[in-house]
Amino acid sequence: DASLESGAEIILKAKTSFEQQPENLKDFGREIYVFDGELKPNWTRDAKGNLLHNMRHLCTVTADLSPLWPLSNMAEGQPGFKYWLLEYELVISLIGTKMAARIRWKKEGKVVLGPIHVIRDF
Repeated sequence: DASLESGAEIILKAKTSFEQQPENLKDFGREIYVFDGELKPNWTRDAKGNLLHNMRHLCTVTADLSPLWPLSNMAEGQPGFKYWLLEYELVISLIGTKMAARIRWKKEGKVVLGPIHVIRDF
């Protein structure tokens, strides 16, 4: 687990699933939350949809996932339910008061990096 200190690099493993090929993956967005407590929970919200105590919204990131689509895998959930799965990492670096981010994935055994647009809450 990484802390939110200057110089920290936080790597978030991400999976995104689709029932069919999406029309637009150029501006795919994801909310990033941080937990300020001791025991890291499995969820960000309670059963009523409220943020958990000590959970806060850090930023929203958007990235172009279209280069990943050819690397997507067909997966199967409930019997007969098939979906496409994209796997990648969000890499967030904190440098002083600035935040930088990028998307990272593997293609043919090589690490590929792509840009991410970060919208901070503060």
